[in-house]
Amino acid sequence: MHAKADVSDGTVPGLPARTGPRTPYDLVTGIQGAGLLYEPEFLPAAACHLLVQFAGKSMRRFGRVDTVALFSHKVVRFRQLLREPAARTAVEVMSVARFVASQRIAAFFGEPIVLPEETDLVMWSPGMEQRLHRDVSRETTRYSAIIYLNDAFQGGETVFPGVGLLKPVTGAMVAFEGVTREHGVAKVRGGTRYTMAMWFTDQWRALEF
Repeated sequence: MHAKADVSDGTVPGLPARTGPRTPYDLVTGIQGAGLLYEPEFLPAAACHLLVQFAGKSMRRFGRVDTVALFSHKVVRFRQLLREPAARTAVEVMSVARFVASQRIAAFFGEPIVLPEETDLVMWSPGMEQRLHRDVSRETTRYSAIIYLNDAFQGGETVFPGVGLLKPVTGAMVAFEGVTREHGVAKVRGGTRYTMAMWFTDQWRALEF
C-alpha cells in the first residue's frame, strides 16, 4: 500500500508525514488521479553533498553550450565523465543511483525493462526556471526522474499541473512518465539548486554508456 501525500493546499510536501511503516516508495496522487513515484530518502546525504561539491567545482570545465540556452554551462553530462580520472567517485555514485532508479521505476510502473538514457548534474542559479513541458526531444525517452541534491535555496519547486508543487528535499527522488506528464520548475528565488536529472528508455539502442 503506497502512502499518499496531502495535496489539498496545492502543495505536495517534500517529505510526506505518515503514521504507518515506511514503504519502499510513495504514490503521490493528484486530484486527477495521476501517479508519481516518490522516494523521500533515495540518495544518502553524504552522496548528495559529494555530487554538489563536484558539480560546483566542475561546471566551468565540463559545462558547455547547450541546445537549450537556459542550461548552457549549467549541465555536466554523465557521458563526459566516464574517461575522467578525477570524476571517478562521482561517476560511481551516479552509476549506482541511475541503476537503482531504473529498477524502482520498472517495478513501480510495471515495465519489463527500463534503461538509463541520459544522466545529468544540473546547477540552477537564482532566477532560473523552466516552463511546463514534456520530455519529447528524444523519441526513445519513456520516463524521467529527478534526484534533489540539496534544499538550501528558495523556490525551485517541481511543478506538476493538477497535482501541485513538489518541494525539493535533499536525497529525495521523483519519477514519472516524462513524455506524457507535463512538468516544470518554479523560479529559484535565492541560493543555488542542484539536481541529478535522469531520463530512461526501454530501447537498448538508446542505452547510456
